[in-house]
Amino acid sequence: MNKVYKIVWNESLGTWCAISEVSKTRGKRSSAKTNVAGALLAVSALTMSGMTAAADNYVSVNDGGTQSGNYNNDGAVASGSVVIGPDSSSIGASGVAIGNNADVTGLQGVAIGNNAQAGYQSIALGFDTVATAFNSMALGNRAIAYTDGTTLGQGTYANKLATAMGNGALAVGQESTAYGYSALAGTDSFSQPSAGTDPDTIGKAYATAMGSRAKASAQGSTAVGAGSVAEVDNGIALGANSVANTGAGVAGYVPTSANQSQKDAINATQSTLGAVSVGSVGNTRQITNVAAGTTDTDAVNVAQLKAVQSATETHYFSVNDEGTQANNYNNDGATGKNALAVGIGAKAVGENAIAIGNVTSDAANSIAIGNNNSLSNSASSSTAIGHNNNVTGNEAIALGANNTVKDFSGVAVGSYNNAEGYRSIAVGAENKTKGQWSSAFGVWNIAEGERATVLGANNTIQGRRALGMGVANEISSASEYSSAVGAFNKIIDSMKSLTAGFGNTVTGGEKNSDVC
Repeated sequence: MNKVYKIVWNESLGTWCAISEVSKTRGKRSSAKTNVAGALLAVSALTMSGMTAAADNYVSVNDGGTQSGNYNNDGAVASGSVVIGPDSSSIGASGVAIGNNADVTGLQGVAIGNNAQAGYQSIALGFDTVATAFNSMALGNRAIAYTDGTTLGQGTYANKLATAMGNGALAVGQESTAYGYSALAGTDSFSQPSAGTDPDTIGKAYATAMGSRAKASAQGSTAVGAGSVAEVDNGIALGANSVANTGAGVAGYVPTSANQSQKDAINATQSTLGAVSVGSVGNTRQITNVAAGTTDTDAVNVAQLKAVQSATETHYFSVNDEGTQANNYNNDGATGKNALAVGIGAKAVGENAIAIGNVTSDAANSIAIGNNNSLSNSASSSTAIGHNNNVTGNEAIALGANNTVKDFSGVAVGSYNNAEGYRSIAVGAENKTKGQWSSAFGVWNIAEGERATVLGANNTIQGRRALGMGVANEISSASEYSSAVGAFNKIIDSMKSLTAGFGNTVTGGEKNSDVC
């Protein structure tokens, strides 16, 4: 139900109050009482000219002498609404309309300004400002915002779920964003759509324009920087005055030297989205639309690639074959899946194999680096580095020159070592390990027994779990768990025995010792 209010001075509060005209005012200051029903505002230190204690019309609103709507304080149609100004109204509950011809058409809307219009839970602040539909906000003269849209600035426009900030910023596409003076998102026109235009029929969605006069006119396009332009779908222009106008599906450059598989690989990477541009024709920056790169980490342009193609007609990555072509000249040495072959005569046959140099890597996951190294097809996951090494055991390692590793997980490091036993290790020169888990360190040593260990020079250890340290010590195969330390010592057919020193000999039985 509408109520008519008037403004009176409340002596006890020291302020002006709006009260119902049907309430009574007593003459005595000390006992002034009113039946205040729905007071809408209290103004401290009210200074507006023309206001008198008996004012009862527009709350100091100047109508130019012509009475119009809301003259009789009847513009607040909906409950809980506040309306101040000629021809203003609120048909939405709890709405606020302040100004000339300010209108609230939805629940809890706020319209402040001449001809301001606000919809459901929307805010319109400024001259000729419109915040229509739901949850929109338009701040600034002649700003327009649709459902869930937000604008800030004069002459701005935000479609559904869009944001426009900056004088003249237009986010015409739905869910688009325009930041900056006259930034355009989802359109290439600087003309603001009228409030009556159907928002579902205009603009390109998901566009983003950031910067003074930045323009992202295509769907999903992005323009960042003053005067930047993105005019193809999903194109990106980065930097002032950059232009992104290369669309998806444009074929890339294919060198004339590429074979068919290489051409197929290049064509398979054809773009599916618009290009990223950081410059424009005649105004290049490095990345795309690009000047020639300077340092190793710069992007190169097609002009540089063409120069490289004409200047580098060799095939071995600067390897010198002295005029004699060999295997891999035509870059065909890698025949295994995911294999790599680099160098003259390099062959990588196994899957995931690597061959660098004049080497052969036949086994899967094997690595051969150097000259004349060979890993047979049984040597999976093995490594040979150096010269003339030969590996037939899998998960084995040969480092150096002329080493041989024959069994699983064997290791030979140095030169002319032979690791024949399962998981055996030969380190040094001309050592031989025949027993499982046997080890030989030094030169000319032989470890034949299972888990036998030799350290020194010219030792021969045949006994199981036997140990020889020094020079020219010998332990026979029947002398298990025995140890010979020193030089020229021998343990023959004697288990769990020990000899230490020089020239000692222990024979027969077990747990014998000879130390001198």
